[in-house]
Amino acid sequence: FLDQNPELWERIRTAVRLFDEPGRFTTILGYEWTSWLQGHRHVLYFADGGEVLSSMDARYETPDQLWKALAGQPVLTFAHHSAGGPVGTNWSFAPDPELEPVTEVASVHGSSEAWDTPGRIYHPMRGNFVRDALARGYRLGFIGSGDSHDGHPGLVQLAAPHGGLAALVG
Repeated sequence: FLDQNPELWERIRTAVRLFDEPGRFTTILGYEWTSWLQGHRHVLYFADGGEVLSSMDARYETPDQLWKALAGQPVLTFAHHSAGGPVGTNWSFAPDPELEPVTEVASVHGSSEAWDTPGRIYHPMRGNFVRDALARGYRLGFIGSGDSHDGHPGLVQLAAPHGGLAALVG
């Protein structure tokens, strides 16, 4: 676990610095904030530094606490596999408009867009899809990514029949 292994987090930070080539290839420091109660979120830092804020730490156990701790930093969070899969997103926490302007609609786990979407996520939770979040009035952009955890970016077919590779284009 990264929050229990500062040496590993520093190795990741070093690799991000080493492989960053401005104008050609941009690396982004990030980790997964994993809460089995509130849902999973990616935390992406757009500057050197950034710390691992664990959902197991009482100071960061809710999305609101996470966003408060990240406020003012060049950082982005987004919920993923929000409609189910391993665990759905707790949409009672309205996404922070500055820190969480996007959400994941598809990954190796399947689609979280809507109940009637092709390739729907496994263990879906009715009322927990991205369209349901939009119906609550949340304004969100969308991202699709892999989340395959197998070390083969862009080759998620090795782990599942669907997914993708996320990229930011400036």
